[in-house]
Amino acid sequence: MKSEPDVTPLATIRPADLICHLTQRYASTALLPLAGSSAALRREMVTTNSHYVVRMEGKINAVIQKVIDNVVTYLTFVLTKQKKNDYKPKDDELSFARTTTEPCKISCEFLETVRDTAKESLSGKNAEAFLTEIGVAFHRSVARAINAMAWS
Repeated sequence: MKSEPDVTPLATIRPADLICHLTQRYASTALLPLAGSSAALRREMVTTNSHYVVRMEGKINAVIQKVIDNVVTYLTFVLTKQKKNDYKPKDDELSFARTTTEPCKISCEFLETVRDTAKESLSGKNAEAFLTEIGVAFHRSVARAINAMAWS
């Protein structure tokens, strides 16, 4: 993946989540009371609603996982542009600490875009889990890239 992946599919998550919650609320407040005292009918309605929610969550998780995979693949590709000499200090520690490389800039800008999109599209713990997943995978990629350069 040589070009920046599209993270806009995350924008579909918030409406899908809202639809799922509204459907659950409608089923519990409007449909279940219609079942009256029929336990079999109530059980069937609850089961159907539960299956619907599970299917929706599965589809949402598939979209999120695809975005995570694309983001990590792109960031790993960006890291391949890093040069071995980029990790060596120039003259002193201060100059090394101040220099940023092109792969670093690209990664940071892209991660800002991903973070902003995630904050708009996901809520609470979902956003935190999504960003943590990307952060851990990116950290792993950076460690592998540094190790690969150290051994070459």
